[in-house]
Amino acid sequence: MYEEMVQKLESMKELADETAEVLDGKESVGEGTTIDQLDNYDPSETDSDEVYGDPEKSMDYWEFQGDTNRCAIYSQMFIIEEMTGQELDIEEMCDIAEENGWFTEDGGTPLMDMNRLLEYYGVDSDIVFADDISAIEDCLTDGGRVVAAIDADEIWYGENDDIYIPGDGANHAVEVIGVDTSDPDAPMVILNDSGNPDGSGVMIPLDTFMDAWEDSGYMMVETV
Repeated sequence: MYEEMVQKLESMKELADETAEVLDGKESVGEGTTIDQLDNYDPSETDSDEVYGDPEKSMDYWEFQGDTNRCAIYSQMFIIEEMTGQELDIEEMCDIAEENGWFTEDGGTPLMDMNRLLEYYGVDSDIVFADDISAIEDCLTDGGRVVAAIDADEIWYGENDDIYIPGDGANHAVEVIGVDTSDPDAPMVILNDSGNPDGSGVMIPLDTFMDAWEDSGYMMVETV
């Protein structure tokens, strides 16, 4: 048992080292589609009538979080700025979240606190556990915005552990700004991913996104 725990800790350290390498140098690690192989949404290359949401507009609000655990705060900031026209200060938002117990710099944001700042700044929202991409598509079609809790390792490194423990593998939050179905054989989910240095409108194959999203029990924040 002790040896298994040691091996797990060593594996976690190796994964952390790989994370730093990818974010600094955008190197490809593991198998499958990785962070340096992802394309960014280009409205000139798709049929907008087949795209849920308005990703071109939402891409303008993306920022890179750097070496922090602030992904959920950035995702909420993107939405608040776009929907209300407010220009927000990320440090002020972090201070507010910390003071209210919604966030720590070391631990990030708990799943069930991922909409607290939306509510604080006047954006009504719900936390939903969905089971299909249609929940996101419906929200975007109605003019809403979405934050999804995912396993970033599956979209950054092409990793898939094939082990589902609800909430256990979710380590990242992203804003979902669109779903592109213009190629029915290769639908893409479009993200504002603050953890990716080139994450404005980054496009993820639907199957990959669903696998990554599953690790949070398909948890999403939707504005209403």
